[in-house]
Amino acid sequence: MFHWQVDLEQQLAITKLAQRINRPLDIDSHREFVHQTLVNRQRLSGRFGTRRGGFASSPKLNFSNELATVDAIELMQTYGVPDGVRIDALRSYLRPTPHDQWSRLHSHSCVRVASLQRLQSLPDVRPIHWLDYFRYEQNLMMAVLFTLVCVFATLGASKDGSKEKRVEEN
Repeated sequence: MFHWQVDLEQQLAITKLAQRINRPLDIDSHREFVHQTLVNRQRLSGRFGTRRGGFASSPKLNFSNELATVDAIELMQTYGVPDGVRIDALRSYLRPTPHDQWSRLHSHSCVRVASLQRLQSLPDVRPIHWLDYFRYEQNLMMAVLFTLVCVFATLGASKDGSKEKRVEEN
């Protein structure tokens, strides 16, 4: 049934329509195709300044879209989470940013937060462990480590060097 090029929205609409008219699809026979589509539509790279990890609605697009990501998560609820989908990148994409509260696109941040909650409730998605936070926040950890090194280098610097300069000047 899905063996032609369709968008995530169309795949989800076909699945929901079949369920609504009490003629549900054979999930097992369509799972491989839907999983392949999900893996192919996840955008892990992109232009500078774009959010990575979400899903594109069409294979021609090279950027993520909140609504396509919502559709992808809903498809994962029905068909399961594919092995090739990077859950950590998806969580990062869905995580709210400080810019969201000042943005005119506040509704998009609400969609991302609700999608993150829905993703966390999927049975195939394991909960985040504290080691995951450490790994995801490497930039923050490296900044803290660099600051500590600078503080210890400043505190440990010899004060005798300044006295020797004064003695030589006299």
